[in-house]
Amino acid sequence: MDIADGPKRKAIIKLLRSNGGHFSSMTLHNAVESADTDVIEEFLEDDSVKINERDGRGWMPLHYAVDYDELEITKLLLSHGANVNGGTLDSLNPMEIAKDNDNQELLKFLRSKGGQLNIYRGKDVKTKTETWIKAKAKDKKSTYDPNAMFPKQLPKKGLLSKLGDKLTGEDKRQQEEERRQQLAAKQLAAKQKKAEEDRLKRAPRISWKWGQDPFKCKASSLAYDYPCQGYIFFMDIVKYSAKSTAEQKQVSDELAAMVKATPEFKSANRAGKLIILPTGDGMVLGFFTNVHDAFTCALNVAKKVYKHPRIGLRMGVHFGSVVPIKDINDNPNISGDGINMAQRVMDAGDNDHLLVSKEVYGYISSMGGLTFEDYGPVYVKHGVAMHLHSVYGKNFGRKEFPSWRVKKV
Repeated sequence: MDIADGPKRKAIIKLLRSNGGHFSSMTLHNAVESADTDVIEEFLEDDSVKINERDGRGWMPLHYAVDYDELEITKLLLSHGANVNGGTLDSLNPMEIAKDNDNQELLKFLRSKGGQLNIYRGKDVKTKTETWIKAKAKDKKSTYDPNAMFPKQLPKKGLLSKLGDKLTGEDKRQQEEERRQQLAAKQLAAKQKKAEEDRLKRAPRISWKWGQDPFKCKASSLAYDYPCQGYIFFMDIVKYSAKSTAEQKQVSDELAAMVKATPEFKSANRAGKLIILPTGDGMVLGFFTNVHDAFTCALNVAKKVYKHPRIGLRMGVHFGSVVPIKDINDNPNISGDGINMAQRVMDAGDNDHLLVSKEVYGYISSMGGLTFEDYGPVYVKHGVAMHLHSVYGKNFGRKEFPSWRVKKV
């Protein structure tokens, strides 16, 4: 499915999909082509995902939804800000694609949302392509403008120079230039302030079920809003929803105390390199130190909850690209593919399972006192294939894999 191309690409994708085919990595474009609504909704909840971003073919996700005649997915994308008239590099827009496919229902719906046929289709395609490429290149340039932020100071002039400027009108031109630079600096500052306010409004708010944050990690040493490597320990309390409110509070407090007692939590928190988030049925720890801290913390917790009378825990460790962000309440948060994949590693297990991705295994395989069961490539959440290992010992983890939960490739 990754390499399918040419005029029959859509037919090839559909054929492979109907026979259990998957893309090797999931993007919003691939999720739309796979008609996987759950994954699409996950991407749309991620503020870092750009709904109108083009792939290598120059197509937006909405183009694929219309091309595959997916009316409900088209509605979903448009409700999240997809451009109803956005064009491909071949001068196609959603209306043109629906027209070519003779899908009257989609045409009617797109028209109701402001869709229009492209009257310039087939004309000057090269110029349009070059325009798009130049626009993309411009987007990549930094918005930092030293001249706007720190306007040039004009050199001081003597009395005779000032008198000459008045006679020629140069003094007025200089004053106008200074006013223009000051106005530009104010507009830039206002624009940056507005962008930050909008980002905070979009960022999900962190809310612990029992009110106060039991960890209070400030993550003071992190660079926010920049992609970086995150080492993620994801955990979920098994059958949490079946417990009474009092029992939920008890096991949540116990688990929080176990986590705070680990040396890895203490050292990473002191260094300002740790974010802990609630997940409803558990929590996720984002270490920004190294993979061994994340795994060793998971190992210590796994030993404490092993065959615990009240806390059944499934755990997963993975690392990948993430973006530390702040929510509207100035609380640290994490977004990005790394945390999503860590959740899928955890989801593949069951009570007492400590699962790690292939990436993590490569760093911890030589550690002493550990036994590994290689599960190989397995399907995790939403049909994504990941190579997983189970880590176990005398007083932690499990060797067997719950075949009823995940199908092996």
